[in-house]
Amino acid sequence: MGTQWDGLATDFNSGVWLVSYCQQPFWEGQYKKLAEERSGGPWTVLDVGCGTGSHTVRTLQAGASYVLAFDVSKDMVEKAKLEVDKFFQSQALPESKVDCVVASVTDCSSIPEAQEGTFDLAVCGYVLCNLGSKDEIRQALKEIYKLLKPGGKLMISETHVIQYTLEWDNESVVPLLYKWCTPKEDGTKWNYFEDEGKPRELRMRMNSGREIKVTNRLYTLSTWVSLIVEAGFQITQFLEPYVDSKAIPADAPDYMKYAAGKPTDMFWECTKPNL
Repeated sequence: MGTQWDGLATDFNSGVWLVSYCQQPFWEGQYKKLAEERSGGPWTVLDVGCGTGSHTVRTLQAGASYVLAFDVSKDMVEKAKLEVDKFFQSQALPESKVDCVVASVTDCSSIPEAQEGTFDLAVCGYVLCNLGSKDEIRQALKEIYKLLKPGGKLMISETHVIQYTLEWDNESVVPLLYKWCTPKEDGTKWNYFEDEGKPRELRMRMNSGREIKVTNRLYTLSTWVSLIVEAGFQITQFLEPYVDSKAIPADAPDYMKYAAGKPTDMFWECTKPNL
């Protein structure tokens, strides 16, 4: 069965400015910190909704010994395999291994390569918002929890709640192709709580110039916290990454300058308790 992500894999790694200037450096910092905590020892990664493999490659660069990468989109998984092969061809990492498979996060414990209680880290960046309901998110978190070791970490990134109030879809103010919320029938916006869990169309322009459209859902901060804790995790860190205005090139587009200094993501480091 196809997904909304099929057909987007070709240039998806070209990303958008947000990825290049905020998300990539931020996640690389988190992986480096985890590697330092492991003191050079082996550590394993569950790349949830791996897309085209960007997190898979970055965890390998940070020293991961094994990555199980999966995505519901066959096209994305095939591209991830190509990116991983390209990485291994350019590196000498004989002790590292990667498996890329097609699977859903709501049933990932059934993946043959997925052994319960064996992963040190699960990476889940902008994945849960693409599920169809809170119940599916609950099921996904339950599945991830089973696969992590006691003391293992789940890193989640989702759209920051400030996106509800930013006028990013007012092109007279900010000329970019982000459409954060599909408006009501009368043309007005949903407010912070009204929009929770409703399907919305997100349009964004890739660095390649292509515009893509996907449908996802947003949830309030309190909902995310409740779902994470309900799954059994302890929230050990909460961060709000943003783009430092000093890091933005002088010739950057106006929307990039507009967003500088404003939180872009909500990031949770969640730990499975040592029982």
